[in-house]
Amino acid sequence: MHQDPPLPATVAETAAAVVELLDALHGRGMESLPDGPVPPSQLRALRAIERCEGIKLRALAEALGSRPPATSRLCDRMEADGLIRRAPSASSRREVELWLSPRARRVLAEVRSARVRELQEIMRTLAPDSLAGLSTHLGRLHTAIEERLGTSQTAGLETADAQIADVQIADARIGEERIADARIDGSAIGEQESSAA
Repeated sequence: MHQDPPLPATVAETAAAVVELLDALHGRGMESLPDGPVPPSQLRALRAIERCEGIKLRALAEALGSRPPATSRLCDRMEADGLIRRAPSASSRREVELWLSPRARRVLAEVRSARVRELQEIMRTLAPDSLAGLSTHLGRLHTAIEERLGTSQTAGLETADAQIADVQIADARIGEERIADARIDGSAIGEQESSAA
């Protein structure tokens, strides 16, 4: 019997629920980090700085959807924790550039490893065809999100706005690499199960 495709609103609700569960899963993994958990606000800022090293404070505030004073206080805490360093801007003496410290790079690597381990355990419970389908549809969702982000950029970008665009583009590239890895893993699982059969 023919079934009507699900409404976009229904799919969006499901996707939003998955995002919430991923946040909960991520929070559980944070407890096992060697250096202890890192506040989500700091993680978001560290990732933004990582994708655009030397980013200015105003550009970071825009990328985080925050006000510059609040972002400045956040950077104060991260600098005190040894996660970032500030350096005078080469283009303006009134601005500073933000850079990750070696400790921050180690923290980000540990966070990603913990997240991948959690997700791999879940992905192993899925059938190969489901895993392949999930990879395909996530790829399409990624493309749609990338296009949505692209339409928000204007032709008259200032330097800070251009840095924000760089952050978004880097995000998209990272997403593409992870989707490609998922497809490879799905194919490998399918081949192993076929051989076992």
